[in-house]
Amino acid sequence: MLIAMTITCLFAIVGIASALSLLDTAMRTRFAYRALSQDRTLLRMGFVNQLPAQDQRLRSCGVRPARRSMRRRPSLGGTSALKPAPLFG
Repeated sequence: MLIAMTITCLFAIVGIASALSLLDTAMRTRFAYRALSQDRTLLRMGFVNQLPAQDQRLRSCGVRPARRSMRRRPSLGGTSALKPAPLFG
């Protein structure tokens, strides 16, 4: 009798935890859907979302980088250097 009562309580606790988890997920989903629909409405009206200042990277105008990347040189062997080498012999 005690084992049956323990198993029943365990199932009840797991069921309550599952229901609370589903309720939390539904609330988060509803909030995200409302935020997305509001953003969609603003975009349709012609407004554009602005990034926060810390996410924006400022570029300097007309200034080249201090180091230039090296250019690739053609291979000395041409296309013959790309032939596979035999495995045996």
